Amino acid sequence: MFGGSAKVNELEQKVKTLEEENERLKEELEECKQKLYNTSNTSSKEVCSEDQLVKEKLLDVIIKSYDSGIRFLQGTIEENLQMLDNTDHFNKANAKEMDDIESNTDEVVESMQKIEELANGLQDDSAM
Repeated sequence: MFGGSAKVNELEQKVKTLEEENERLKEELEECKQKLYNTSNTSSKEVCSEDQLVKEKLLDVIIKSYDSGIRFLQGTIEENLQMLDNTDHFNKANAKEMDDIESNTDEVVESMQKIEELANGLQDDSAM
C-alpha cells in the first residue's frame, strides 16, 4: 500500500504542478491578449491620427492653392481694369483729336469754297 499511496501523492503533486502551470499560462495568455488589444488600439489611433494629419495637410494645401488662385485672379482683373481705363482715356483723347481734325477740315473746306468763289468771281470779272 505504501507504494500506491506514494504514487497517488506523486500524481497529486504533478496535477497540482500542472494546474499551477496552467493557471500561470492562462494569466500569461490574458496579458498577451491585453498587450495585443492595446497595441492594435494604439495602432488604430495612430492610423486615425495619421489619416487626420494627411487630411489636415491636404486641406491646408487646398486652402493655400485657393488663396493663391484668388490672388492671381484678382491681380489679373485689376490689370484688365487698368488697361480698360487706359483705353478709355486714349479713346477720349482720340475722339477730341478727331473733333479737332474735323473742325479743321471744315475750316479748310470753307476756305477752299471761298477761294473757289473768289476765283469764279475773278473769272466773271475778267470775262466782262
